Amino acid sequence: MPQVNVRVGASADDADELESSGAVNITRTTVDSQAGATSSVRYWAGFRMAVSGIYQYDQITLAGIDIYFAKSTYDIDVNIHCQLAATPGAFTTDTNNIQNRTLTTAYVTWTDTDLGGSPAASPDFTAVVQEVVNAYTPTYIAVILKPRSPATTALVPITSYDGTPGSACRLNVYYSSRPRIRISSTP
Repeated sequence: MPQVNVRVGASADDADELESSGAVNITRTTVDSQAGATSSVRYWAGFRMAVSGIYQYDQITLAGIDIYFAKSTYDIDVNIHCQLAATPGAFTTDTNNIQNRTLTTAYVTWTDTDLGGSPAASPDFTAVVQEVVNAYTPTYIAVILKPRSPATTALVPITSYDGTPGSACRLNVYYSSRPRIRISSTP
């Protein structure tokens, strides 16, 4: 079964954004994710990975991310979306750069009171990636962790490309290729 296992590949391919101000950071050594009751504590996180070999209408069979962090006890409470685009742009420091992206309607909730050791594997979000692949042949997939609004959780400092490139977020996608039509002509 074909698969894509790829990490964030550049500084501007991971970022976080404080919901209340829309301030985006793309150069810290961590990408912060935090849920909370008020927008002043909620951090959105985004990760953009280059993909190849996945074509429009291919069947996604498994999709997830692995995140790395410094210590072994964190809680997380987010909805996992993807940006609905064939080639999501790199993150910038423009205000609301993550929140203003068009997100998939499909999402998967990731709630865990103890992520355990690093790396932590997300729940399967096949339907989220499938929504992107049904619309486009993606060259990049941008995964967005949208904070939920319960009681405030601990800040999760996810290792960024700027922190340790080899421990940046990794996307894992398994898929079945759709049948390809080959047209040939004879004189």
